[in-house]
Amino acid sequence: MSQTGKYLEPILLQMKSELTSNLATNLTAIDTVNGSFESHVPQTFWAGRMYVLDIGQCPALICWPEGDAGGEYTNVTLNFKAKVTVWVVDWDDDQERLTRRLLRFQEAIIKTLKTTENLNGECDLCTFAGLRFDNPWTSIGKNSYMDAMGVTFEIHNEEEI
Repeated sequence: MSQTGKYLEPILLQMKSELTSNLATNLTAIDTVNGSFESHVPQTFWAGRMYVLDIGQCPALICWPEGDAGGEYTNVTLNFKAKVTVWVVDWDDDQERLTRRLLRFQEAIIKTLKTTENLNGECDLCTFAGLRFDNPWTSIGKNSYMDAMGVTFEIHNEEEI
């Protein structure tokens, strides 16, 4: 049972905190192994359902709740499973370079959030639940492209009511 809790808000904030603190280090390590590459430091981190409206916000990371798979509710506890996708949104004038950058972000997100299975006590368990490639972003101009890729995590948590 998580210690601090109160449903999903502190979990999203902890994911954001972990990514803010450690993602750049993991991107650098990936670039070292896979070859030098222009990985950008995220400009914006959001916890919640936000949209990127300006390329000046890119690369942007968004901890986006996908929904609750349900759980159990008693007079004493709430046991829930929720899915959260960490999206990275970025743009570039070269589609291949953009795709490579987003793939490296996916790897760095996984490496960053796998270091703690319970997000420092904010949930009972945070597990990898898949990669996301479907997105609503597309060309933003004649020679510029915006795209997004994500990593989904399943959150298991039981809290006292």
